[in-house]
Amino acid sequence: MKYLVLAASTALAFGGPANAQCQPVPLGSAPAPGNQVAIAVENGAAYMVAGLVPGLSVMDVSNPLAPTFQGTKNLGGETKFVEVVGDVVYASSGETGPFILDATDPTNPVQIGQITTSSMTGRLVHSGDSLYVVAGDEGLLIFDVADPAKPILIGSFDPGFVLDVAVDGGLAYVSGFVAGSKVIHALDVTNPSVPVLVDDQVLFLPGSLGLVNLMVDGSRLYATHDPSPPGPDSLLVFSLVDPVDPTLVSSTPICGAVSELAVDDEVVFACCDSAQVLLVDVADPGAPTVIGAFDTPGQPNGIAIEDGIAYIADGFSGMHVIDISVCPGANNYCGPGVANSTGLSGGIEASGSSQVALNNLTMRATQLPANQFGFLLTSLDFDFVPQAGGSQGNLCLGGSIVRFNQQIANSGPGGTITTAVDLNDIPSTPSQQVFAGQTWFFQFWHRDQNPGLTSNFTDAVYVDFR
Repeated sequence: MKYLVLAASTALAFGGPANAQCQPVPLGSAPAPGNQVAIAVENGAAYMVAGLVPGLSVMDVSNPLAPTFQGTKNLGGETKFVEVVGDVVYASSGETGPFILDATDPTNPVQIGQITTSSMTGRLVHSGDSLYVVAGDEGLLIFDVADPAKPILIGSFDPGFVLDVAVDGGLAYVSGFVAGSKVIHALDVTNPSVPVLVDDQVLFLPGSLGLVNLMVDGSRLYATHDPSPPGPDSLLVFSLVDPVDPTLVSSTPICGAVSELAVDDEVVFACCDSAQVLLVDVADPGAPTVIGAFDTPGQPNGIAIEDGIAYIADGFSGMHVIDISVCPGANNYCGPGVANSTGLSGGIEASGSSQVALNNLTMRATQLPANQFGFLLTSLDFDFVPQAGGSQGNLCLGGSIVRFNQQIANSGPGGTITTAVDLNDIPSTPSQQVFAGQTWFFQFWHRDQNPGLTSNFTDAVYVDFR
């Protein structure tokens, strides 16, 4: 058994590079009965569980701009976690063990089975034909659910007390307590009926609580820890470069209490007790950086992410849908540019969404000389051409460059130009359409008097479209 001491916390940085402009965009919302505490999304449907009545609620989210309530199922017990595979829903119960439901008809989910445990159950994770159930002092229970209506207990791991689990292929990461010590275990579950302990670490963390909200993404394991008391919950990042030996990279206080984590494209989304979903850039896992936040009217308890859209179980206010595809879908490059007559370098900012289907993208040039004309350029390629066309600046686009000539604008007294980009009609000859999976590059050109008549460019930005 290895021992790991956390001597100090990583300082939380605000701001950062291009990702600091991350502005999640609200798309839609829908009420649901009860206090929604967890959510899962599958095939255009969202499944939420309330702490008590009504248990399970099903929402149609095929149009994220207009989610609609479809049906509920009263489970007769407290539910805290939900997992969905196809039309089968697994909902943990704090009293009698997980419920298993068939939601083929989302307006009328039908209970088809239940797993009986003697302990309160927590996180549920489905992998292969197995369901991993966190069962406190019963440990981690593993069930064969090839036939969901007839779950069969096939394996278990009982180190003392289990808090949470994350499963990645043939490995399971389990947090809990052993003889009062906080521990994270790595299990080989290639054969889920015989889980094999391959690594464990004792974590010397302040307070009495262990690790929760475990989440594996690529070569990293994320978790949160409550020092209780005092102080905010911390986001912990472990490296899984050696998957059987999680290595702590950073421990960063983020907010008062975290109820759930989700990860998308090196951004961690933390549901905080401050009625906020906090966005933390972990591109550098040793220095997590807050890059944005999304306020909700209720209490964000659960979050699920699918195709650049986040679905939030927001307590008594139901479900809220936000577009996160600009986090970090737009990235500046080729900057700072050559200073213009203001003494500053012109900049470009992207806002809106990188979701092609939403067609909501705006480019804004800033720090331009006042009352000068300019327009947007775009291309499917990048380059670096100093003093292009006699300009004082650097052209950062390559290949076939498209000019937004029909949207020439004056920078006005504030030195800004804003251009809406129609993703269905890029103004080339003939016009082009933007498709998911493409990367487009954007830059502004503008006139200047520095000291004679000349021109310049802003820096550039590229957008990875989804």
